[in-house]
Amino acid sequence: MIKRLIPGFFFFCLTLSACGGSTSAVSSNCNPACPTGQSCIAGQCYAPTTSGGTSGSTKGSTDGADACTPSCTGKCSGASDGCGGFCPAESCSGCCDENDICQPGDSTAGCGLGGAHCAVCTPSQICGNGVCGSSCTPNCGGKCAGASDGCGGSCATGSCTGCCDGNHVCQPGDAIQACGTSGVSCEICAATGVCQGGACCTPTTQPTCNTNQVPNGCGSDYPPNCTTAGSVCCGGSSGTCCPSAQCAGSTCCPTGQVGYNGSCCTPACTGKCAGASDGCGGTCATNSCAGCCDASSVCQPGTQSSDCGNSGGACKSCSSPAYCGTPVTCLPNFQTGQTTCITNPPACCTPNCSGQCAGASDGCGGTCPTNSCGGCCDSNNNCQAGTSSSACGTGGIVCQSCSGTVCSSGQCGSCSPGATRTVECGACANEAESCNSSGQWVVQSGGCNVYCSSSQCCSSDNVTCVAGNQNTACGQNGQACVDCGSLATNSQSWVCGASSPPTQRCALTAGSAVACSGQNPINNTGSCVNSNDWFCASDNCGLTGFGSSSCDCKN
Repeated sequence: MIKRLIPGFFFFCLTLSACGGSTSAVSSNCNPACPTGQSCIAGQCYAPTTSGGTSGSTKGSTDGADACTPSCTGKCSGASDGCGGFCPAESCSGCCDENDICQPGDSTAGCGLGGAHCAVCTPSQICGNGVCGSSCTPNCGGKCAGASDGCGGSCATGSCTGCCDGNHVCQPGDAIQACGTSGVSCEICAATGVCQGGACCTPTTQPTCNTNQVPNGCGSDYPPNCTTAGSVCCGGSSGTCCPSAQCAGSTCCPTGQVGYNGSCCTPACTGKCAGASDGCGGTCATNSCAGCCDASSVCQPGTQSSDCGNSGGACKSCSSPAYCGTPVTCLPNFQTGQTTCITNPPACCTPNCSGQCAGASDGCGGTCPTNSCGGCCDSNNNCQAGTSSSACGTGGIVCQSCSGTVCSSGQCGSCSPGATRTVECGACANEAESCNSSGQWVVQSGGCNVYCSSSQCCSSDNVTCVAGNQNTACGQNGQACVDCGSLATNSQSWVCGASSPPTQRCALTAGSAVACSGQNPINNTGSCVNSNDWFCASDNCGLTGFGSSSCDCKN
């Protein structure tokens, strides 16, 4: 659940279902329609929260029935307000348990003050002033019942030999403004009286009363001038009238200081937890820790997974994979239609890196160490679907921009849909291609076609068509040109000839033919080979001087 959001963004939480839904929870399917000024949320009519209110929602009705009155007194932030909403701010004087229920905060099972998270004290600890304390021995020697025991608690019984003033401070009991013995409440003697033996007496009416005692017990002034409750005479009956807490031996300490071990001491509680030592023998009554308070009431930075927290709450130990981070809460702004993200104070946070790019925010103030993006990662390490021409890719690669083409299956196409081109597809041959809707070239009907004429052969560059009736370039129908002179071996001589119908091919010249002895034609080394490799015809390839029994034509 979302807890303790800053006030400026609580309005957004009110319009979501339990702060854990999405903007799809907001709809307009209330029937009948909501009254003017109310909003329809998940089939219910809600009135807007008034500025400065304490409730999370005010649930209305569509038929004029009485509205629900939220109740957040003594509740924790995030607790139900009784009207389907949540309380926006703490009003708990104790501590809040894991179910956002306000507890007294004075037990070892739930210890805390001011709406902080309840801490559970260990068996060796006690809960005092809302803080689990340990390693502290209460000191009540010579003190009054109700006085501080030095461990965050108070003395149950008294052992003061003088008298106890209104602040439970043990006084000597021999002054007229604080007279008494055996721990009784201090008595202020009458204006004409004195304190003798821990009891007030009047010299004019009681002969046994010591008339030599200073009447007011504090200097020679008369009538008494140190009768303010909680004040004492520092240094005895001839000392200075001073608030008891400010008395250090015979010195009355300035305002803001207290007496400690016979000297004036300035309590230091800035940045400390409630219950922490103030450095002057007392404890801090308030909490001003910016981090978190550990079990010993020591203020920790609150940024470590072993001691994580903020605003003086109880330190928590984060369990892996959670760590002490700065959680990011993103909420829709219904006025702008955009999403606003807030970085919260340190708290235990479970990182979310599923489907994210390496370097993307893990939602806890850190970054994702590995890449699990199924699409592509943009320049800000955000995972994109990878299907648009402006951000194309798959498997977490860097997003590509498909300039002039389309993105298909996470890859940029090689062409712009609808474009055409002619490409080489073989020796002196080409084919027409067109670009399909996926940005890929496909061959048009007709396939690969030779572009040389029937009387041309294809030169060695596989591109140029030349006349095929040359001894150095012999061939037809776009076939590869043959240099007939390169075939001359064993005293054989070859030329480019033609048969009828005209067939341009290399043939043996007159006088250099070799008989095949009844076998199939010969190759250019004089050996007989398969007839598919040679051509033997009665017209001798259009040449003269050859008999029909000779193998004279190269296919």
